[in-house]
Amino acid sequence: MYAVVFSLLTNYVGAQVTEKQALTSLFVEANESYKNRLHSGFSEKALNQYEKLLQKDPNHVEALWRASRTSWWIGQHLESKRDKASSYFNGIEFAKRAVTIDPNSAASHFSLAGNYGSYGETKGIFKSLKLLKPMQRALEEVIRIDPHFEEGSAYRVQGIIDYKVPGILGGNKKRAEKLLLQAYNYNNHNPYHLYYLGEYYLEMRNYSESKQYLNKLLGLTKKDLSNVVDEADLVYMQEQAQVLLKKM
Repeated sequence: MYAVVFSLLTNYVGAQVTEKQALTSLFVEANESYKNRLHSGFSEKALNQYEKLLQKDPNHVEALWRASRTSWWIGQHLESKRDKASSYFNGIEFAKRAVTIDPNSAASHFSLAGNYGSYGETKGIFKSLKLLKPMQRALEEVIRIDPHFEEGSAYRVQGIIDYKVPGILGGNKKRAEKLLLQAYNYNNHNPYHLYYLGEYYLEMRNYSESKQYLNKLLGLTKKDLSNVVDEADLVYMQEQAQVLLKKM
């Protein structure tokens, strides 16, 4: 009798270990796919892998926020507004689940804010304004949990809000500059920090300052990057910088 019970327990524990190993392997594979997202189909592959993992473990917070981030990335590279909005909406839903499970996950709140912002921009000014407060709350949560998160990225996004939102609705271009520089001072080689400072100064018609930051971005190489961004981020931001420079 004891031998039978022991055998059943051993088989059960073995099955549990095997399942955990399979999920860990799938998570690693999804992260690797995301890392290779410059190549066609890899971001979609990563999202599919995160979703497959979440079917087995729906409370996997890191898989949730990474699926949210991947949805944002996919949305950025789609053509139609409808498809973009759909991808950002999926990102919002993933991030909402993540912050519900773990309210102290800075990455989850940040991804929620990013998808809110992009979804609002895609849907138009009225939707953007409706999502403004939830987006700001998400960024405040990031700062509460970890003000240094991804080299001060929450401050950068607060700055973006301030220069894009009209003053009558709470925007503040002077405060925007302060916030963008605050993020920049965490790491002056962060491609996103450099790009949005360039965009800000273009908005302010300070073309010399805008060119300074955008050209610095274009001069970055892979070796200049920290561990919070990767080559795909750099390539994407450099492409966007070239678009901005053509406007001057």
